[in-house]
This record gives sequence, structure tokens and C-alpha cells, in this order.
Amino acid sequence: MKQIAVPSYISNISAPKTPEQLFNFMYNRKGYDVEAPFRFESIDWTAPKWATRGAIVFFMHAAYANQSLNAVKKQLCANKQNYSQEKYDDAMAFIKYGKELHKKLGGHIFAIARVVDRPSHWDDDPNDSHYWKSRIYAHVGDFCILDKPVGIEEFRSFITIARQSSVTPVVGNDFERLRELIIAKNSNVPDYLQDAVVSTEILSKINKDNWLEKSSKYRSSFFLEIQFRKYYVDYFLSLLGDQKTTMREARVRKSGMHDSFVDNIILFKGKFLPVEVKINVDAEANIVHQLEKYCNCDSVYRDSGVTEMLDQSMIYRNYVLVFDTKAVYLYDDRAKSLSEIYKLDKVKDIREIQYIKEKLITLLS
Repeated sequence: MKQIAVPSYISNISAPKTPEQLFNFMYNRKGYDVEAPFRFESIDWTAPKWATRGAIVFFMHAAYANQSLNAVKKQLCANKQNYSQEKYDDAMAFIKYGKELHKKLGGHIFAIARVVDRPSHWDDDPNDSHYWKSRIYAHVGDFCILDKPVGIEEFRSFITIARQSSVTPVVGNDFERLRELIIAKNSNVPDYLQDAVVSTEILSKINKDNWLEKSSKYRSSFFLEIQFRKYYVDYFLSLLGDQKTTMREARVRKSGMHDSFVDNIILFKGKFLPVEVKINVDAEANIVHQLEKYCNCDSVYRDSGVTEMLDQSMIYRNYVLVFDTKAVYLYDDRAKSLSEIYKLDKVKDIREIQYIKEKLITLLS
């Protein structure tokens, strides 16, 4: 039986861009990142915040990585007097080795893995010099090294590799085409790729009568917040609040800050409760700072305009209800804390929403 589709993306692995980065990889990491799938059974790796457990990762060595190595070599040659002969020779040998790896793997998808735990945001390590900007990492494993790597010329007609990011999402028919291309060339493709399919649920057919059943099956595959809001959270809020309608993109004003816009506001037990929607709260940088903008505000408006201000006495000023694809949370600004209320995997029918409502009433009392 084929599994429900999971998100997938290409992880495009580059190379050091400065001598400092090169020395870090040479002396501390003992190799290049492109070697990781060959060296480890599992590893923490940069990932998009929307990656979920089971997401498929296609490892590719960047076609332009060779240019980075050439640039580092040029910098080293121009400043040779700053290094000992031994350090300089080690660097040249390491660059030569990197260029040999690129000759073999550059511009090719050469390995597959899958995410074994959902991403989280890591703080910077001031002692680690590396060439990527992302601070979102996920643990990946179940590596498969392809017998025959797939070159970019074989899929560039339907997938454009991102140049400003190491991550390129692979969705819909693009995923099917890439999957079939890899399978056609390789006999050692893992079952998790063999069995992966594009979602059979057509989002446009989701409605108020079937959303819980259909969206629950697809929920872990949402990688855009707008999808998650439209096909899951909006329906959820219509049952959780006092009325079916909710306010969207409501303008919030607070002294010392630019205007911000909270995703939703619902009427809950006669008062207005801000609601924020994320794909993965663990992957958000400083989630508390994001949520405190919506608490104890000077003014809150019904929508993005400034014509209909809400009565301050009718607003939960210290709280924000938060959804991500894993759970429902409540942010308390007094404690600067975000606490999980209920896991969404447990929400099998609307009676569970009533239970969440009762629990929330207690927490807000």
C-alpha cells in the first residue's frame, strides 16, 4: 500500500567560500559536507521549517561549488605569507580533494535520506565558521547512496534549483517526475521513495463537512502557512469560537513597534482572542518575541485597516492562541511562555474540539 505523500526537497550542498571556512572543515570537521551521506548513518542537517518527520531529502552537490573552491584557492595564494608552509600545503591538498569530489558529484543528486525528527531553530555557534545562513536544523537518516547519480541536465527542465537558498522544494508532478527518473536509473532506491506519491486528496474539494477527515490526512504535508490556515485552521476556529466567522490579518499597534498583523482574532467566551498560525513553532526564531507583539497592545483593529478599533476591555490582552501542524498552544505574555494544549493527531472528530474549548476556558479564567 502506498503511503500518503510527504514533503520533499533538494538539499544543495556547496563548499567553503573563505580560507577560515576551509580550515574549519579541514581541521575540525575532517572533511566536506558533501561527504556526510557517505560517512554517517544519521546527522543534523539544515532543513526548511516546513519539513516534517518522514520528509524526503534529495542530496545534491552544487554545480557552482567548484567556483567557491577556486575563489578560496585564489585568496590563499594571494596571502600565502600569512600561513605556515605546512598549513598552506594542507589547504592546497584539501582543495584538490574537494575539486575531485566535485568532479564526481557536482551538479548531481547522489543520495536520498528522510527527516527523522521535525526541524528546530538553533542558536549560532560563534566558534563555527561555515558557509550557509540557515539556523534551522533537522535530524536526517535512512541514507541511500545512489548507484547512478542523477545530473541536473536530466531534471532542470522541470525543477529550477534555488540559487539564494540551499533548499529547493519539490512538489506535485515535479516530485513524481524526479522520483521516476531516479528509480529508472537505480535499482537500490529505498522503499520510502518507491512508495511515496503525490497527495491523492484534492485540496479544492475540502469543505466544511469533510475538512477534519481530509485535512487531517494531509496536515503533515502542508508547507505553506496559507494552505494550513485555509484548509484546516479556519474550519477549526469556526467550531472553537463563539461564532463561525473570524477576523483575518488584524492590524495591531503597540508603542515602540511597527504595526503588525495577527493571523486571526476569534470571539471566545465573549472576548476577542488573537490567533497566530505557524507551520512549526520549534523552527521559529524567537517565537516569544513574535507573539508578545500581539499582547497588551495600544490598539487592535478588526482587519488590516484602521477604521474599526476593537474595545480594549473585550480583548484577552495577555494571551495568543497558536496553531502549528503538530498541536494547539497558548502563549502567556506574563510568563513569556508558550505551552502545548493539545496534539492535533488526537483530534479525530469535532468532540475533541469541544474538549479543547473547555480546556482553554479554564486556562483563560
